[in-house]
Amino acid sequence: MYGNRERLILFDADGTVVDAFGAIDAAFSRNGMAIGDLVRFQKRRKLFKYLGGLREFPVNLKRQFGKQNRKRLLASLTEVYREEASLYPGIASLLGDLIATPG
Repeated sequence: MYGNRERLILFDADGTVVDAFGAIDAAFSRNGMAIGDLVRFQKRRKLFKYLGGLREFPVNLKRQFGKQNRKRLLASLTEVYREEASLYPGIASLLGDLIATPG
């Protein structure tokens, strides 16, 4: 079907191979914010996912206003992903198997 026989697998690391909720929760905590519990986080729509639920919304919104606050939050999130984020169980061995597979 395709002229090129190479195979490629793309992973969206955020929430697929890495525990994104844990990383986001840690970054928010470092900036005096709360994301809420996992069940409520998963039910939120995209726009409100990172502003928190009704309980967390006012504080989070206030702390995300301003360029410097937003930059600080993003820097914290990047740092957490680099230093502390963890793979879901089984992902490391899956990636190892995929890498070891010929072709």
